[in-house]
Amino acid sequence: MIRHGILDYKIELPVVITEPPTGYVAWWKFDGSLNEETGNYPGTPYNSPTYVTGKNGQAMYFVPSLSQYVITTLPRNDIVLGQKEFTFGCWVCTSIGTNTRAYTMCACSDLGEIAMGFETTSRFVVNRRGGTTSFTQRTDASLRNGNWHMTYARYGSNDSSTGGPILDLWIDNSSYTSTYSFGDASVSSLTTTFYFGRLGTYNGLYFDGKIDSAMVYNRRLTDTEMLQLWNNGNGI
Repeated sequence: MIRHGILDYKIELPVVITEPPTGYVAWWKFDGSLNEETGNYPGTPYNSPTYVTGKNGQAMYFVPSLSQYVITTLPRNDIVLGQKEFTFGCWVCTSIGTNTRAYTMCACSDLGEIAMGFETTSRFVVNRRGGTTSFTQRTDASLRNGNWHMTYARYGSNDSSTGGPILDLWIDNSSYTSTYSFGDASVSSLTTTFYFGRLGTYNGLYFDGKIDSAMVYNRRLTDTEMLQLWNNGNGI
């Protein structure tokens, strides 16, 4: 409280949330190491991606010409992508061109994949391939502007138009849902662990930019919980 003459002024300081919604399966902060917060799923870097200033603390920086990526020990069964619900995502910062394909997070096998990242033209997508290809997308080049953006995928609940679960993207502080949705088929066929910076076991499609504070949940987070991760644009 500041007293000025006969008037009192109260200064409101912003509240910064320092913890994410509870119950996460895995959380990689990239603060100088690839340790994972639960202690169960550390990552291994390949071709020496580096640590740089991140959204909060440090982030991991990937250079595609050097074929840099990270493999974690989080297996597909623990990601529980074969079940009804999940949420996963991270903060990203990139200025890659609109004709570039580059994936930030992925669990993949020869039979299918669940992946999130940049497609050609202006698309930022999360997709599931296996048997038939299904995806949801946000057609917007603004995510390639060199600023930090929070990018998450949520799967679960029922889509009234299809009668099945729906997949949506959460970008920064709001949800984006396209007309595409998919069921559970083929998702359970994924066999590899979780990757950062590359589309699974495929050579190529390396990410160009920074990744920070990546998280995986085995449930669909609510809008309120997503805004908690967003934290007024401050991240966690």
